[in-house]
Amino acid sequence: MWKTCLGTNGFIARKLYGYDYSPEEILDHAQEMEYDGIEVHSQFDPFPNQNDDVAITIYAEKIISRGMEVAGIQAQITKGKIFSEQPEERKAWTQSAIGQVEFCHKLGGVQCGFWPAARQPDLPDQVLVSRLSEAFIPVAERAENLNIMITIEPEPVQIDYSYEIAAQIVDTVGSSHFQFIYDCAHAEVMVGNALEAVTEFGHYIGHVHFCDSDGTVRCEDGASQTSTHLAAGDGTLDLSSILKTLHKTGYNRWLQVDVWENPNPIDCSHRTKLFVDSVLSTL
Repeated sequence: MWKTCLGTNGFIARKLYGYDYSPEEILDHAQEMEYDGIEVHSQFDPFPNQNDDVAITIYAEKIISRGMEVAGIQAQITKGKIFSEQPEERKAWTQSAIGQVEFCHKLGGVQCGFWPAARQPDLPDQVLVSRLSEAFIPVAERAENLNIMITIEPEPVQIDYSYEIAAQIVDTVGSSHFQFIYDCAHAEVMVGNALEAVTEFGHYIGHVHFCDSDGTVRCEDGASQTSTHLAAGDGTLDLSSILKTLHKTGYNRWLQVDVWENPNPIDCSHRTKLFVDSVLSTL
């Protein structure tokens, strides 16, 4: 059965909601809730230099010493633009992405997520798919060598702004180690039915971000203006059926409890993890 992890991306909205959790507090919470692992984000706990093996070991040990695994990372790209007209810019992005895959491997992770760029409404879909696919092919090749699953996340505010676009990119790259993230909240907003999205796009799912949602977009000043992520039971999704349908698709990788921009991320994590555990015990 799946392993569960907590994403530290959910704890970076300090300015938006006024909380201030340390990495140690979040790791202690995850240990207490018996998560199997952590999906790390550089804006919460800055990544060490990807060439500093000692610092990488120390970073990973904070998680491992608490009896958890590094499930994976949310990649930090420092060079290039994946959608640029300039081939040199796209190649620089690819090299930075390959470095993040290698960093993920050094940490002991098996999942490396990419959010390539914000929505580019002036970029034709055909060009978007071509440029992103071209940039990801070498990244996927390196990921396959290291047995890392790399993913993009279809999201309303991202360059891969629809499930259909994300599927085209995955198909064009054509790697068993490149798929996309199924996020319950984004699926509800973008597909119109989070449960139907699992059935329709199940063979593209390489990672899961799990939460409840009410189908709205979080639009407070300072928020990312993306899909609303809620604790299990606070939204309108049939979460039990979503998990059971995911199980029927044969999905067998990590399930991340996603508390993105939730005003009370600890409570959101607590209640969603308990819900996940209760359903998984029946599968």
